[in-house]
Amino acid sequence: MNENETKKRIRNCVFNDEWLKDQIFSDWIAKHNNPNKARCILCQTVFSVKYDGVKAVKTHQESKKHEESVNSINKSSTIKKFFPTRNDKDEDKIAAVELSKCFHVVKHHHSYLSSDCGVKLESKHFSDSTIANKVHLGRTKMEAIVKNVLCPFAIEKAVIKLKCPTPIPFSISTDASNKGNRKFFPLAVRLFNFEDGVKDYLLDFYEEPNESSQSIFDTITSAIESLGLDIKNITAFGADNASVNYGKHCSVFEKLKNKKSNIIKANCNCHVIHNAAKHSMKVIKYDVETLVLKVFNEFSMSSKRVDELKECFEFVQQDYHNVLRHIPVRWLSLFNAVDRLILNWNAIKTYFIKKGKNECDKIIWTFIEDQKNELSEQLTLRECYIWFVHHVLSIFQKHILILEKNNLNAPEVYDVMLS
Repeated sequence: MNENETKKRIRNCVFNDEWLKDQIFSDWIAKHNNPNKARCILCQTVFSVKYDGVKAVKTHQESKKHEESVNSINKSSTIKKFFPTRNDKDEDKIAAVELSKCFHVVKHHHSYLSSDCGVKLESKHFSDSTIANKVHLGRTKMEAIVKNVLCPFAIEKAVIKLKCPTPIPFSISTDASNKGNRKFFPLAVRLFNFEDGVKDYLLDFYEEPNESSQSIFDTITSAIESLGLDIKNITAFGADNASVNYGKHCSVFEKLKNKKSNIIKANCNCHVIHNAAKHSMKVIKYDVETLVLKVFNEFSMSSKRVDELKECFEFVQQDYHNVLRHIPVRWLSLFNAVDRLILNWNAIKTYFIKKGKNECDKIIWTFIEDQKNELSEQLTLRECYIWFVHHVLSIFQKHILILEKNNLNAPEVYDVMLS
């Protein structure tokens, strides 16, 4: 071999894989597509090793640019420090703690903000615990875990129940819920199997500004089909008694019925009973529901009036009880409000008689204007109406409570509605 051939072989160097194992170079050197070149991870540059081989690698290591890159890396933190290492024996325990805390927050309707503070406090209380000190569960991370881990897992579990081993018939229910100027709809399903009995699952919670029957129907069908379920397995549709849900001509129920003819109408019986009680009260001569609303409004925003009412309680020698608020759209609030009104009636009557006709609301004065004195034990005709409404509402209240039980069967529903 002559001298020229020797020089040519020496100068034509290629990347050596042993450099990747060398502790001096392994942290920053990497292979390049061209075998005569090497890549520096820290500097994000490519340099040639064709003529000098390992000497070119060392030359780059001693360069000013490379030294500045190394100093910059040493001064700054990498994202790796925020992730647990694979050999961390506490990693699974920490994940289990964080998941269980998120589940607890959702189950008991706690806010993410309060739980964020609680996690920080626990690390101080249990400072000797390595697990408690490694749990980092702020409100942002907690929300992400709930949305991206717990929620998909719960839906997947429900879908497996509905599909496996054979498709199970199920009923669906939905209702509009307002959040400011936004309108949301939950999509819940109920099924029965021999292992678990009756089970309820929430499959979706979507926003739908258009509250027409067609938009609700389209959203329900798309949500069901996106989960791989068959709309023909739906046995019943449950919602409130609005015409958009159960109208005779163009409603959500009629559109579902076109897909499956034998679907059952599962409208809200509690709503039916509530409406029966509410509208029947309009027939009587004196409006007791409005009386309840007016009495509450008298004391709801004025501490001075409440103090005057407390003095009336002392005058009639009775313990003070708050006046309850009645909300017209709530099924169980009217009876409780009337019941509390009767309990407080002597003190309330004394308060308004002292105010006089000119300072008293017209509706309220209608019930007390024929009182000779505030301590009279004889019931007037108008007071009899309050007691009558209380008696009738107690019957409706009892049946609504039966319908709202967690465990309820069809014969019980039939018996309640028949009675």
